[in-house]
Amino acid sequence: MVQLKSTEIERLLRLPEYSPIERLDKSSLTKEEHAQIRQVEEVVSFGQDLIDLFDWMIDARGTLPTQKDYVNSGINKMLKWLSENKPELEVTTVMVEACKTRLTRTYMSKVIELHFEASIREHMPEFKIITHPLDSVMGVDAVIEDNRKRYYMHITSNTPMAIKLLKVKESRGGYKLGNAFIKYNRDFNGDIMLKYDIHTETDTTMIINGFPLLRPDFIQWRLLLAGDSATAGESLDIPYSKLDHFTDWAKHQLKQDIQLKRGA
Repeated sequence: MVQLKSTEIERLLRLPEYSPIERLDKSSLTKEEHAQIRQVEEVVSFGQDLIDLFDWMIDARGTLPTQKDYVNSGINKMLKWLSENKPELEVTTVMVEACKTRLTRTYMSKVIELHFEASIREHMPEFKIITHPLDSVMGVDAVIEDNRKRYYMHITSNTPMAIKLLKVKESRGGYKLGNAFIKYNRDFNGDIMLKYDIHTETDTTMIINGFPLLRPDFIQWRLLLAGDSATAGESLDIPYSKLDHFTDWAKHQLKQDIQLKRGA
């Protein structure tokens, strides 16, 4: 697994080829075209291949892909998924553009999470990052732990809509196995939310070439608060943790023994 340093991520994002690509302008669309966009937005997941694409591209190339390359690679996977799982849909030009817009948002989120993990490794070595092959099922962006507690992290934009969608996300846990959807009951109680600002540099956020990134000192401050809080995170001594619940679910529902990896 290729691990990029935070400074390397920042350097790459400053390059002209990493500039965000233009998104679909919804202001001039018809009512019917807005309905077509909703059909794309209502799809919860376009499959594991798309979930894994960002990490796969980093490993395959040894560096951060540009947003343009990521979108070009992802759009065919999205259209293939629609063809196989929503054959009744007639995919229009507007729907293709909506898929591309969704990919640009995913790319931005992935870059923010990648930079967050690099910041943890470099500035907060007392924390270990926990990874596993089905991390999307739990609905959290990162799981980290120190010598006392475990923290389930959500990284989202500082907007009312994003915060509202996080609540919706809590009810959407599960995994598609063949044609069956195996439900997973998510629990976000005690989880930590890190909010970044989209367009303006603030105490929480730096903006590089249009991409917001969480400031390492803000992450440290937020985790310090969580460490002192009685309600944030979970004790490592808890008899049955959220990770225990997840691995038991995977073992009994998916017949998979999940191997957790703890890395600096």
